[in-house]
Amino acid sequence: MTRLSYIACTTILVIGILLAAHLADLRRQMDQDLIDYIDDLEEESRKMQDENRQLLDEIERANRLHQVRLEQRTLLASRGGRSSIPVLSPSGMIAEHFERAFRELDKPGMFGLGEILCRVENETGVNALILAGIASLESSWGISLLAQEKCNLGGLGALDGVLGSAMTFKNRQECIFFLAELIADGGTLEDVGRWYASDPAWAAKVAGCMKLIGEAKP
Repeated sequence: MTRLSYIACTTILVIGILLAAHLADLRRQMDQDLIDYIDDLEEESRKMQDENRQLLDEIERANRLHQVRLEQRTLLASRGGRSSIPVLSPSGMIAEHFERAFRELDKPGMFGLGEILCRVENETGVNALILAGIASLESSWGISLLAQEKCNLGGLGALDGVLGSAMTFKNRQECIFFLAELIADGGTLEDVGRWYASDPAWAAKVAGCMKLIGEAKP
């Protein structure tokens, strides 16, 4: 083999090795691009699933609100109430006001609700004192069986005292938020009382609890 032929063969061999290495790198890059693409698709799929779950949760929550309204309204005949306090109105209360009132009234079952009540008012516009009054009346100031076992402070779903039909909440905050959404379009406390409970004096009793709380705070 001549020197020129040797050089030519060596060059071709080197070029072949380099080309093979390049093709291998290209294949690895293509594989990585495919992996990245699949990862992107999986991430997008997870996001869509999360959005769908959130939408389903919102639909379920709306259905629960609607069902509770229907169930409680079908029990009651039209009646008058004593309170014209708008549901969507500022309470003028802060968390510490509630906590001081509950301590002054010696109602330990309500301790810790002040922050929750004020947060719900800030986020929904529903008067925190009305929510406190309803919770106080319906849960016997936080010590009822429903309040203790189901975190149900509003007697929600316990139509005419049937405890087995009552709703269960994972914590008291979830219950207060649900209660606020339930009565948010109610107009006044008197209007809510027409469908919320079978007791014709319900609105007046809630207003009485509100008065106790409001007067107890320093």
